[in-house]
Amino acid sequence: MKHFVLVLHFYQPPTQNLATTQAVLKSCYLPLLRMLDLKKDVGVTLNLSGSLLEQLELLEGAIEFFSLTKKMMHEGKVELLNSSMYHPLLPLTPEKIWRRQVLKNKEILKRLLGVEGCSGFFPPELAIDQEHFDQLSAKYVIVHETAVKQSPIAQFHNTFLLAGKAELIEICRSFPGELKAASFLQYTAAKYPNEDLIILPNDAELFGHHYMERLTFLSQLLDSEEINCITASQAISIYGKSAKKVDTVQLSSWQNRPNLHLWTEKKLQQNLLSFARFCSELGAKSENALVQKLLDQGWSSCYLYWLSNFPWWHPDLVMSGIECLIRSVRASDLSFDQKNESELLFSQLSYQIWQYHWSAQVEIGYHQYDEVREKTLMSLPHL
Repeated sequence: MKHFVLVLHFYQPPTQNLATTQAVLKSCYLPLLRMLDLKKDVGVTLNLSGSLLEQLELLEGAIEFFSLTKKMMHEGKVELLNSSMYHPLLPLTPEKIWRRQVLKNKEILKRLLGVEGCSGFFPPELAIDQEHFDQLSAKYVIVHETAVKQSPIAQFHNTFLLAGKAELIEICRSFPGELKAASFLQYTAAKYPNEDLIILPNDAELFGHHYMERLTFLSQLLDSEEINCITASQAISIYGKSAKKVDTVQLSSWQNRPNLHLWTEKKLQQNLLSFARFCSELGAKSENALVQKLLDQGWSSCYLYWLSNFPWWHPDLVMSGIECLIRSVRASDLSFDQKNESELLFSQLSYQIWQYHWSAQVEIGYHQYDEVREKTLMSLPHL
């Protein structure tokens, strides 16, 4: 019998419209937690991002979200991971900012869920490199299998890497049709006959929000007698002694493209990163809580993602992140020249984004993605 570690990542961008978060709470988060609550003898690992929790505090129906999570934690059915508050890509983010966000995320988990500490860490977008991995001080970190040659469990210094299976992640994300647990497990058994441990991290929103039938798939998976679903800590207890020690951690993310290209390849993405770094340098010494929060929110990976045009393109959402950055400057005690330069850079970046939006480049990006997408779908197994 194989052991499965199901890792579900709950997240909404820091500038998300609360009506959207409310809709996802109703269509996905609550049905998912209610389903998990009914299961017997299972363990599931959850990353509840602070960005989402901060929004749920303001929403109707969130009381049930928090009560169900606490109940399942008390029963040992659910284990929580720490992460960074507003979902920045760690390898791209200034150290002071991502460290502050890790601490903020820890604090909100304690305040809203009573969590004293998490032994595991979930890097946003599974984006990690050796430098940041070594600074996390976690017992284990969830990674993509491209982070290490060994899979599914390895050890770097004193920290374990639990490596998600790229193909199985992609099947859950992209399978073009109704996904059946029996077929999925049959394929997994045939594809990985000698592996007793399967790590499967994915966005919680896949199961009920992006795909309604995927919630049924997940329920069937948890009910299967062919596998035993355990938490990440349980997996380390069982397999930790046999984890192969590694001396490197490769730069990697869930998006199997080199050098974080999904978030950095386009000129607009590079310009946004430059502006974010500029604002961060200006606000580096500020102890103003508002300045810090606006800076942190401006580093969310979402704004880079929605500039990728591969396929996603959403200038309004991107602008909400850029506005966090410029507002951090406006709220700071800076000189006229510093603020003036910031406003000029903000205006230039805004112009570049909308100029791109009204050009033919957006449609070209869609077509390029469609070509890659077709090849990806063709490579998926017929389940």
